[in-house]
Amino acid sequence: PSAQAMKMYQALYDAGVEAELLLNDRAPHGDLGKESAVAIQSFIKRILRPEVYYKPVNPKSTTSTRALLERLYTTVEEGKIFSGLHHNQLHMPNYTKDLNRIDEAVTGAVPMVWGGDLAWDADKVVNLSIDHHKKGYLILMTWHAARPFDRGPVNFRQQTQGKFTKEQWAELVTEGTEMNKLWLEQVDSIAQYLKVLQKNDVPVLWRPFHEMNGEWFWWGDRKGENGFKKLWK
Repeated sequence: PSAQAMKMYQALYDAGVEAELLLNDRAPHGDLGKESAVAIQSFIKRILRPEVYYKPVNPKSTTSTRALLERLYTTVEEGKIFSGLHHNQLHMPNYTKDLNRIDEAVTGAVPMVWGGDLAWDADKVVNLSIDHHKKGYLILMTWHAARPFDRGPVNFRQQTQGKFTKEQWAELVTEGTEMNKLWLEQVDSIAQYLKVLQKNDVPVLWRPFHEMNGEWFWWGDRKGENGFKKLWK
């Protein structure tokens, strides 16, 4: 955008902030009532582009990703939530049973978030993700990663929850070590599936190395400057 356009966006953003303050009783009302403040916010959000009002952290974010970010923020502002059901491709009958139970017996509505896991049968998960995205679902992707040196099909108990010593962790977060190289190869192997989703214009709520504060995964409960946050960066 031009400098003039950016100034206009900034002015509109500032007006939105003032309206927000008013709505939360943190500014004098003056001649502007709350209904007017709501109207101002709604108008601003309609004309401001998502990348200006809801700026993503990653400047390389795709158009679909930016639209998803806007949708999430808008949903929160409207006081709504998205419900979801994690799909376990290893237990399809259970997933189908749970989906039918939620749809018919509990809510009468279909969960809008579809969750998959790239640790097992990633090709199938990617294809299912593309199919569900076309149906209007939001796609959430988890990765129960094995340890960097593990090979073969992921074993949840022995690998994802397997022992990983402090010495191994120190090697992992040290650039150029053998453990670090193994981990980078592991990440690259999973990235190829995310690229397939990107090619098919499927924005993903990516959830790798989740529940990092717990002690049950090999990457969990790693505190300090050389802990989990260093791996994440």
